[in-house]
Amino acid sequence: EEDKALREKVERARAALRRAWERHQQHRRAAWEGAARAYAEQEWQRARQAFEAAVAEINKDIFNFNLRAPSPSVQRLPLRLSEEYARICRP
Repeated sequence: EEDKALREKVERARAALRRAWERHQQHRRAAWEGAARAYAEQEWQRARQAFEAAVAEINKDIFNFNLRAPSPSVQRLPLRLSEEYARICRP
């Protein structure tokens, strides 16, 4: 149960970042200028901050899960931001 909840939490965080990345890419392709471009960049930065906060919370949950895990074979690895960004933010 707890492992399933962790997986769902990870997927929700990834999906939110993926949507934000796609919007960001659309705005960049539209070659917006001035205020519209600045707003798009601010929106992307807010999405990144939210994702990083979500990953920090998920990693705490993973740590607590691993403490209660009956054996090392069911433990989960913490998320790494660099790997998550590389997976989601491909140009």
